[in-house]
Amino acid sequence: MKLNEWILVANGHTAKIFTISSLIKPLDLLREFSHNESREKIHNLISDKAGSFSGGVNSHEAYASASDPKKLEKKHFIKIVAEFMNKAYFKKAFNALTLMVPGHLQDDLLSELHPGAQKHIRKVLRKDYTRLTTGEILETFKEHR
Repeated sequence: MKLNEWILVANGHTAKIFTISSLIKPLDLLREFSHNESREKIHNLISDKAGSFSGGVNSHEAYASASDPKKLEKKHFIKIVAEFMNKAYFKKAFNALTLMVPGHLQDDLLSELHPGAQKHIRKVLRKDYTRLTTGEILETFKEHR
């Protein structure tokens, strides 16, 4: 059976998109994304711009910003990945999607995916699978098919 399915394996700083054309063939890596900014420590993401507060000598005096910089970076990264997926949807590059993303990123990803692309989602596995090998990703895909 000929498949034209994409598998997105992602977390807040790494994403891989695989294509699968047959259950007996290995996955093909289509695209890989990396976003090191979302892995940075918060103090490296925050700068002393107008309107921000520096705690002076004792940095424990600083107050929390309204938006978590790490969450903002992860959302930015997910938006980049979703834009790639949306362009592919309009080019009819896939006819089915499997998402392997942690649950806390799922809402961000779905909010950025075009509704038409969302209709092609066949399965969502809410876990970080980015550390698995390509072979292990394929086996996980088959187990949850």
